[in-house]
Amino acid sequence: MGVYDRAIETALRLIAKYGQVCQWRKDVTTLVDPDKPWLGGTSEPFIYEPSICFLPAGSATSGFELVQFNDGQVGEFSTVGLMGVHNFEPSVTDVVTRGDQQLVIKKVDALRPAEVPVLYVLSIV
Repeated sequence: MGVYDRAIETALRLIAKYGQVCQWRKDVTTLVDPDKPWLGGTSEPFIYEPSICFLPAGSATSGFELVQFNDGQVGEFSTVGLMGVHNFEPSVTDVVTRGDQQLVIKKVDALRPAEVPVLYVLSIV
């Protein structure tokens, strides 16, 4: 059992309770020859269904707001998504769908004490 397992479990439980299940599509490429990546390979989509808690970002009229915690770029995204750790590494090139709406992920940050991801913070346009 890792040092941060309890924090990860708590984040997953609370996000599942207060968040929304979304569809996360990640394209994974299997190389024809791993020693010769220039030969290419086949791409196959993997679908995950994580819960994500959505919060407003940087609204002056909001009683609760979040801002980009590492560089203060308020205004470049409208929503913050909080997502627990799952069996995949999120990326801005992935396709995320919330209900019928496809989301645009501008940035993926992670809360990583001792380089162990505990929580992902998604900047959504």
